[in-house]
Amino acid sequence: MLYTTLKLLRQNNFEEHRIATLQESLPNATEETLIPLDHIMYSNGLHSAIWALRATTLDTHKIASRMAIEFVRESLFDYEEAFSGDKRPRMALDIASSHLNGKATVDEVQAAGESSWAAWSAVKDKKDTALSVVAYAAAQAAFSARAAMWSVQTMATTDETMRAVNEKIFLRYLEKYGI
Repeated sequence: MLYTTLKLLRQNNFEEHRIATLQESLPNATEETLIPLDHIMYSNGLHSAIWALRATTLDTHKIASRMAIEFVRESLFDYEEAFSGDKRPRMALDIASSHLNGKATVDEVQAAGESSWAAWSAVKDKKDTALSVVAYAAAQAAFSARAAMWSVQTMATTDETMRAVNEKIFLRYLEKYGI
C-alpha cells in the first residue's frame, strides 16, 4: 500500500480544508500516522487521492506518470471521434509511455508533447470542452507527469462517468504495484 502522513501532506501544501476532512475520518491520527491513499480516496475523493501522490512515503513519479497516461487514454476514443480522428494526443501518450520504458528520447517526448499541445490549441474553443482537456492532458503527460496529474484531476472531476472510471484505475494501480 502507498502511504502518506498529515505531516507530508502539510509539507506539500495539501489544502487545510482537505486535511480537516481527512482528520474527521481519522480522529486518532497524529502527524506521523501512516495513511493509505485508498483511504484518502474514500474519505476525500479521487481529486485529493491523486493530489496526495505528491506527498507519499515513496517516490511515485513513474507510477503517477503511468496512471496519468492511462486516465487520459480512457477518453481518447471519444476525443478522436469528436475531433475527426486527431491522433496527436494518442501519439503523445504512446511516446510518453515509451519514454518511461526507456524507449523514447527526450527530444521525441518534447516533439510529441508540442504536437498534442497544438491539438489542444486547435480544439480548446470548439465542441466539448471536457474532451479538449484530453489533448491538453496528453501534452502534459508528455511534458511532465506531475502537471499531467493536475490535468487528470480536472478531467476526473468534470464528468461523473470519467470520475468513476478513474477511481477504478487509481485503485487498480494501488493494487498492481502493491502500494
